[in-house]
Amino acid sequence: MIIAGIDKFSLNEYPGKPCAVIFTQGCNYRCPFCYNNELVIPEKFGTPVPESEVIELLKSRWPRLDAVAITGGEPLIQEDLIDFLLKIKQLNYYIKLNTNGSDSTKLEQIISQKLVDYIQMDIKGPWHKYNVLSGINHKNLSNIKQSINLVESSSIEHEFRTTYYKFCMDDKDINEIKSYVKNSNHIVNDFSKLNNS
Repeated sequence: MIIAGIDKFSLNEYPGKPCAVIFTQGCNYRCPFCYNNELVIPEKFGTPVPESEVIELLKSRWPRLDAVAITGGEPLIQEDLIDFLLKIKQLNYYIKLNTNGSDSTKLEQIISQKLVDYIQMDIKGPWHKYNVLSGINHKNLSNIKQSINLVESSSIEHEFRTTYYKFCMDDKDINEIKSYVKNSNHIVNDFSKLNNS
């Protein structure tokens, strides 16, 4: 695992549970509104934190902490993510995964092995604007659509989020994004708007 850093305590990242937050380094998207450039742009990367150091920290924090949230960057691009999740599970933590859903194959493996307890998936925008809002050229969006279906059909607690990017989106786009999700109760904050002033 390439770990950029760890927040030792958060009351905001995992609903209802005190948690540590692990930030993975690297992302396959280049969203124009990204606020974590140091986790996305290679030229801005810092020195990674050794995985062994993170595991030892988690061992020392349980049971004062209930959960671990893994975010990025994009965690699904980490080759050894599944092995890392297994190590955390062995420490009796609940795990929340934040993802853009671009690797539906790995996400399906994680769900089928019951390695996470909460999934937060970003939906970057309506399909016809996905290339602009993700910053990459998707040949198709089958992986994203499959990931939404996987998350919704699982028994895992979950939520979907998007960022209202006012330079490229309007209320019609938001309504279209909502139509991609079967249960509107799983849309957090009704797509809260980012201040892009």
